Amino acid sequence: TELRAAASRSADVPGELLSLAIFEERLGRFDAATTAYRHALERDPDFLPARFNLANLLARRSFRSEAAAVLREGIRRTPEEGELHYSLGLLLAEQQEWRAAVESLAEAVRLMPERARAHYNYALALSRSQRLEEAERELHTARRLDPEDPGIVEALASLSIKRARLDAALAYIEEWKRLAPADPRPRRLAIKIHGLLSREERPQ
Repeated sequence: TELRAAASRSADVPGELLSLAIFEERLGRFDAATTAYRHALERDPDFLPARFNLANLLARRSFRSEAAAVLREGIRRTPEEGELHYSLGLLLAEQQEWRAAVESLAEAVRLMPERARAHYNYALALSRSQRLEEAERELHTARRLDPEDPGIVEALASLSIKRARLDAALAYIEEWKRLAPADPRPRRLAIKIHGLLSREERPQ
């Protein structure tokens, strides 16, 4: 009640409305939170915390087209803000709109070239679009930027399998095992690949 009263007294201050929106969201009052986020953006359309939070809330509630519209409006206003392109690309990837996701994530890596996860997610979208050589290049860039991320090595192993490079896949799996020793998946995948290689070596 006190927070709502404070936000009412400071209705022209986007930060107060943002605090109210976050509080309402934590209470599970999603309609009230959405309204408060929108009011914050009405006061300052370039207030990115409110824009990101509103888009995330709408996406979680399955209003994905509305979430995308919120992000696209932000991009229209501040086209050089890489986080907006990145968030839109992730949202489009969740909807399996791969061509649009590739375009948004390409812009994200252009604007945020040192963000390893941006290159990683761009690579995944490229792979789903059957642009495998480009995907591999992006994964190597991501690995250079963050060599300790097991997810990147996992993606390289998967891409190698997709390209029928089983020996390369096994090398990446060994690195994956080193980076994530408690994860059983690389060991299971290695056993499966060794089985495939054994069948290939058997005389016909």
